[in-house]
Amino acid sequence: MIQRGVLSKTSKRSLLIWATAGRGQESTIGPASAFRLVGPSMRTDRDDHEAAAYQQGAWYCPTSNRSFGVLWSEYDAVLRFEDPTTGHSAPLGPFDMIGLVDNMLYVNREHSKAAAKLDERTRKWCAIDTGIWWPQIVISPAPPPAFRLEHIWPTFEG
Repeated sequence: MIQRGVLSKTSKRSLLIWATAGRGQESTIGPASAFRLVGPSMRTDRDDHEAAAYQQGAWYCPTSNRSFGVLWSEYDAVLRFEDPTTGHSAPLGPFDMIGLVDNMLYVNREHSKAAAKLDERTRKWCAIDTGIWWPQIVISPAPPPAFRLEHIWPTFEG
């Protein structure tokens, strides 16, 4: 059994992705400074290595030579939709978890909110909240709490 949370506090600026195929069938991807979803391919941001690929209803991980039904981030993370020709969205998050189940990207524990859906034919991700199609999504570690905007400018509800 793989232990969760084994990275030191200084390594939290990296992301660790867990791959789950069922009870006791887990593997890890990373750690990496960020992961980039390019269509159905999950790539490490630094060296563009393919860490996983969505195919036939599951996420195939070449390092373990296995397919997994769920991929999820170990630490708080943010995501950003990108198009190399037109730019990118504002960062979204931080979220306590980002998970990939089938061709859907969910945020928050218990997969409580769908954020994006992959269209395998076009190889693009649809941002659920806006309906905008993007070729890439970048998943990166959330900034430390002291640097998060909501700690500098609190939100007031009235």
